[in-house]
Amino acid sequence: MFFCDIRGFTTLSETLEPEEVVGILHGFLNPMSQIVVKHRGTIDKFMGDAIMALYGAPLPYPDHAAQACTTALEMQETLESLGREWEDQGRPRLQIGIGINTGVVSVGNMGSETLFDYTAIGDNVNLASRLEGLNKTYLPKSLSANLQPELLTGNSSCGSWTW
Repeated sequence: MFFCDIRGFTTLSETLEPEEVVGILHGFLNPMSQIVVKHRGTIDKFMGDAIMALYGAPLPYPDHAAQACTTALEMQETLESLGREWEDQGRPRLQIGIGINTGVVSVGNMGSETLFDYTAIGDNVNLASRLEGLNKTYLPKSLSANLQPELLTGNSSCGSWTW
């Protein structure tokens, strides 16, 4: 499970015109979504300025945890580049928090007979969300992960995340 959220977006959005807020969101969500898809993630939903994504579902693959980790690292790099462009245009730089967790979740169509979403639920979903939230207080780089080390075999860029 993968959660990504823009830091301080509510406060930022209160100081801008609605059109500017939408422009910033599109400028953020478009490239971040492309990164998720590039690394075989499935975007579950957008929640305001947050992205919830699944790795290893609907179809399982052995390196799903490494792909999620690589997504997080690429998002940080991309946001740094975008931030320089945005600053040159007089737009604010954004910072993000990311939480990743591996484990068993329930995935499928959830809802009612009249309206449902393909989503994931369970304790491991909640933990990923909480890890993302903890970044606000405890982690300067805004990345946290609870990854099963055996799922990261062969991925040196993610190995240092198993803490």
